Amino acid sequence: MTSDLAVTASLAQLHVLIARGVSAMDVGDLGTAEEALLAALIGGSKLSYGPGLTPELRTQVEKARHDNRHLLGAIEGQIGSLMRTRRQPLKAVKFALRAAKRHRLNGEFERRALLFENAANAYMDMQRPDRAGPLYADCLETLEGLGRADKVREVRFMVQQIRDTPPLVRMTALRQAQAASCVAVELLLQEGKGRQALSESERILSRWPDCGGGWDMRGQCLASLGQNEDALACHRKSVEYDPTDPVAFRNFAFQLDAMGRYSEAYEQQCHACDLAPEDGQILSGLSLYMLKCCEARTMDDATRTLVHHALLFLDEAIEFSPDWSRAYLFKANALLALGLLDAADAVLLEGLSHGADAHQVDVLAQAISRERRH
Repeated sequence: MTSDLAVTASLAQLHVLIARGVSAMDVGDLGTAEEALLAALIGGSKLSYGPGLTPELRTQVEKARHDNRHLLGAIEGQIGSLMRTRRQPLKAVKFALRAAKRHRLNGEFERRALLFENAANAYMDMQRPDRAGPLYADCLETLEGLGRADKVREVRFMVQQIRDTPPLVRMTALRQAQAASCVAVELLLQEGKGRQALSESERILSRWPDCGGGWDMRGQCLASLGQNEDALACHRKSVEYDPTDPVAFRNFAFQLDAMGRYSEAYEQQCHACDLAPEDGQILSGLSLYMLKCCEARTMDDATRTLVHHALLFLDEAIEFSPDWSRAYLFKANALLALGLLDAADAVLLEGLSHGADAHQVDVLAQAISRERRH
């Protein structure tokens, strides 16, 4: 049972952490400030009550949670600013996007919009207007809908700055040219012209040796020709040159998966998920690699916990991308691993209605039938 003393202690600890963070900022100790504020954010978001709480204490906790919502929003902003001040804009992006995903699931759209603004500002620090622009646009749309005229003017100014500032416009044009060249390589790959695609990717890199997308495409070309180790080296260069591209990390993970290196694939997919936490396909891939890591293990409590975590990611993937049919197959596979056969059957039927591959559904259905007989 949660006691009055426990509730008071939780609130007191939260305010101690905040005070520690603010004091550290005042003296320029940004590392300690970030650590304390992150701890306050985690502690404040978990403030809750137990089933035996009296109505009076329940009211007290609810009020504290309501008050903390605004406080924690301010803390999130401080953390993002600290990361940018410490010249860690990519870390600021990842933090803001993860927090924004949480607020979307909670229905707190204003906080999500402001975090998108924080992430966009960090992208601008990295001279990536191409990534900042969509986040500013999403933020602007939400804030307009909420009637936040003060913030709307500020965000609209940033959108206009991206359009009007010549150096940023030139940089965006360069990235568009690189992207168009990579698409041409991808089309050749889809037509089965692996060697021709490889030659085109090498032309891209001879012109732009630091083009992350070019290294990504070269890796895909080499993989199509069976040169897996060389392909892996290219994917490493891709994420090195463009650590803000979730697709680069996703393709790196895919290559590792193809080589049977599932734990490494999971690690790279986590980076992709940090950069695109609302991408259903990336969440599905993350779950798949978790499940593959479990396949070689005995189904003990730790493995069951991993499978349950995979299911949580898959539920999010289906919420964000309900037509991503493979997510239903992965989810059915996870439920089968846990012995939840009726639930697995139901998910397979749902997957069929969303266009899941009939052969793969049939293979899983047979596996479920075999498990029933055992």
